[in-house]
Amino acid sequence: MTDCNYQQTKRILLGQERMDDKYVQLADYIQKSFSVQVINVTCTQRENTINLTLWFKYENEENMFYKEPFVVDSRKMNRILRQFKRIMKLGNDSMNICLSFQAFETLAEVETNNAVTQHEILELKGKLRCNDIWKISQCLSNVVFFLYKDKQVSQYEERGYIDKWSEMYLGLLKRYDEFGFYTKENFHIKLDSKENFDNNFNGDWYYYYV
Repeated sequence: MTDCNYQQTKRILLGQERMDDKYVQLADYIQKSFSVQVINVTCTQRENTINLTLWFKYENEENMFYKEPFVVDSRKMNRILRQFKRIMKLGNDSMNICLSFQAFETLAEVETNNAVTQHEILELKGKLRCNDIWKISQCLSNVVFFLYKDKQVSQYEERGYIDKWSEMYLGLLKRYDEFGFYTKENFHIKLDSKENFDNNFNGDWYYYYV
């Protein structure tokens, strides 16, 4: 993960850096108003547009600012924007401000999963000793164990292999999970088939994961 804002937030969580002092007052306001801790505030400006991002550690904290998936709670957003303008001494019409919310956990899980190497995955595949596995695929925070046939998916689900294989792959994630976001309770691999991948996605990884 090379995004500079993500890396800065990571350093803050590791105690290697502090949030920019000029945003501390806004973070304190949000914590007092909504009982949630902002771990970082990042801000970029292009011409007359300000892109303001509030960073939270966990996904459930970010979700507090949405009424439903992808629908921001406008009342909370407007309260935050008014306070930001007041603190930064911005006039009501001087700038167009785009406010976004970001959970560090979401990006950290992607970084952790990406850190698992193909060598480690092939090594795990060998340890499973299951000739019915075609491929173990990783994309973002998703992990899919592909069997060959559709019928094998239901067979292995019924025999409890999702839990067994999830625990084994979790062992790989734990090697790189600096913040302990992945747990036995919240991580599960998915099962799918090469037959489904070929027939419904034309064997194309982009269309499968898009």
